[in-house]
Amino acid sequence: METCETDIPVNIYAEPGSDFDMDEGDICTVDICGVCYDLEVFQDEDAYYATGTQFAAVSMIPLGVFSSEGNADEESAHIMFSGKVIETEKDPKAGPEEINYCLKAESLEMEINLFTCFDGEIKAGNVIHGTAWIFGEIHKAQAEEGSLTDKEAVVYRDDSFILGRNEEYPYLIVKGREYELSCHPYEPCTYIKDRGELVSVIHNAFDPDCVLDSFAKGENVESITGKVYNAKEFCRMIEYAADHLYDTDISYVEGAIGSQNGFCGKK
Repeated sequence: METCETDIPVNIYAEPGSDFDMDEGDICTVDICGVCYDLEVFQDEDAYYATGTQFAAVSMIPLGVFSSEGNADEESAHIMFSGKVIETEKDPKAGPEEINYCLKAESLEMEINLFTCFDGEIKAGNVIHGTAWIFGEIHKAQAEEGSLTDKEAVVYRDDSFILGRNEEYPYLIVKGREYELSCHPYEPCTYIKDRGELVSVIHNAFDPDCVLDSFAKGENVESITGKVYNAKEFCRMIEYAADHLYDTDISYVEGAIGSQNGFCGKK
């Protein structure tokens, strides 16, 4: 496979005989993880560069491209990296030689979940440098039958929106903010939550699960007013309601957006 939406090429290898299966043109996401050792931790970038290192604070070298003497065909999923810590989680019950930290770090256009054993303190904002054996879990964006998988799936993505479903609920991500989507089935009435707080109710609207299933099959959806939505238009409608309208009707949302930019009210 080859990566997209990044200038950094990544080769992904699947074990022979595994249940991994993708066709040409299929899109997936990969959760990259690593078991880290020889870890060094620095307070910030200034402390990191003060060591005289030649490596950038966010950098990576794939050690698998270098074979050891006498092993020209050797393959390795090891990297030497530097990165900025985004999140940390420490296990206070871990033994002296057991993994006690789970870190999320930014390194060369990707985020990596790192597991390591470290005696000192690691916190968000630190710069880390070390070696890691990396592995990952692949999530297909769409099932073969054209409907969503039971697990996490993305049905639409562009520069502004990510629309999909995780294991708990349908969601829309707008500029890094995730909205939880649900509904009361009888109208249906669409509910939009931001970090658990209800921010908008749209009456006579959509069941988000049905909408996602339609988009996954390449189909559009139609509101009670007759307005036909593709995935991008649906995302824009949800974004507008979340930002501007608390308790409203789908016809009002469409009219309000239409008065601004003319995208609603047209079939």
